[in-house]
Amino acid sequence: MKIQVILAVTLFAASAGSAAAPKAKKAPPKVNTLSQLLLSSPWCSFSYNKISGASSTKRVQFFNNGTWADTSRYEGYSSGDAGTFSSQHDGQDGGRWNVEGEQLYMSGGDEGLTAVDLAVKRNSNGYPILLADGVEYSQCR
Repeated sequence: MKIQVILAVTLFAASAGSAAAPKAKKAPPKVNTLSQLLLSSPWCSFSYNKISGASSTKRVQFFNNGTWADTSRYEGYSSGDAGTFSSQHDGQDGGRWNVEGEQLYMSGGDEGLTAVDLAVKRNSNGYPILLADGVEYSQCR
């Protein structure tokens, strides 16, 4: 009963011109599975060169507003007659991203969006692994 009364009052008010008709709600944006996966957590990669001892890490995070950000670290070591030298470099980057169908597009800075060679695989425990431009990324914190 209460629902019918409220509906009648709303319709009467809209037809009388005393209040604007309620606007239809917009459907939520369609989110595909790749977008959901990218937004589910940050993604990290790690590489290590056992000969040189150099290592690199990268953490990429995708955001709902269509932007992405990454932080990276490179650590290198060399030794010789003068002793051992170590170096470290930290970096960060960011840009825009979009998914059309199951294709990821990314840009750096003010550049235009370009397609990323991306494959989604599963590790032996069933967790997703992203293979993007030849680099493996796993979910991280």
